[in-house]
Amino acid sequence: MLKKTIFAFLSLAALTCQPLRADEAAPTVEKAAEKAASIREILYPDAPVADEKDFAAILQKARGQGATGQQLLEAEAFRGVVHGFGSDFSALAARLEKALENWDAAAAFTLPDKNVGAALVYVLRGRAALAKNDEAGFRVEAGRALWLEPKLSELIAKIRRDALDAKTDNDAALDKAIAAGDEAAIRKAFEATLWQETTLARASTLGKVASWRETKKTANLVLPLDVKFERVGGEPVSLGELLKDKKGALLDFHASWCGPCIQLLPDLPKKAEALNPQGIVVLAFNVQNAADAKVIQERFKFTLPVLVEKDGIYSRALGVDSIPRYVLVGADGKIYFNGHPGEAGKLDAALAALGVKK
Repeated sequence: MLKKTIFAFLSLAALTCQPLRADEAAPTVEKAAEKAASIREILYPDAPVADEKDFAAILQKARGQGATGQQLLEAEAFRGVVHGFGSDFSALAARLEKALENWDAAAAFTLPDKNVGAALVYVLRGRAALAKNDEAGFRVEAGRALWLEPKLSELIAKIRRDALDAKTDNDAALDKAIAAGDEAAIRKAFEATLWQETTLARASTLGKVASWRETKKTANLVLPLDVKFERVGGEPVSLGELLKDKKGALLDFHASWCGPCIQLLPDLPKKAEALNPQGIVVLAFNVQNAADAKVIQERFKFTLPVLVEKDGIYSRALGVDSIPRYVLVGADGKIYFNGHPGEAGKLDAALAALGVKK
């Protein structure tokens, strides 16, 4: 089960559908896709790989089918990271780190994200430390890996369970460091509190650090207000135009395929009724397309503005990797809140900072 979970995580971006370029011939693209799928099946078989000899044969077979050096290295890294497969993790980590300098994300099977690849370099170094019974070294490397990619926590936990005795600690130091905004202290406490005995405690630690990092990221962010967005039933409009003579705007990022979004959308007109008179314009911000935005507008009979995001320009800047998402933007483009609609307390505090009651 863990193999499937980790493989799904590492492969998710690689499996995302990509639009066909106008200058590509479909048969050529299909042929290339078939070749890639064939190589993928060879490198990542469903049946367990018995030993290094068997894996060497797999690599040789994939090489004969035209696998690139990067794809072969990916498979080696995957086996080393997930299964502890290999004899020299330090050398493998060094090879992967070097390859990431010129990584071809489009051709990747399991590592389309260089940031994840960098985290896996640390995982491999952690395994190298464990091979030498260096618990302290493993903790340092695993902490670095999780700092880059918290979603690797399940894998790190399994590696730790397999090789180390569980240890307990208290995360009070982490809370104190976050309250003080001391990044050096946060990192130190972060590494110390990762090794809690319970999954709940580890999740709490990761959640606190992730929240702190998101707050830090958006603290100095200013959205461009002159970007034009499609508007259902109207002419393209910019956020700056909608913010004219306003204190701010509350953006609801959503899509029709998102169940939680659909559950929350009926509350949006109520928020608009309460906030519009206080100088906050409420916007339904569709992340899919114009057709989807129109469906939303007609389904909920919205009179509030329904916009279609242009090329993900706001989503990328704000780090919107999940929806539903509320973002409170000031009239100057500064971000006052960026989080889940369920974080009512934080949103109320952000509104209060703009002189608005909930």
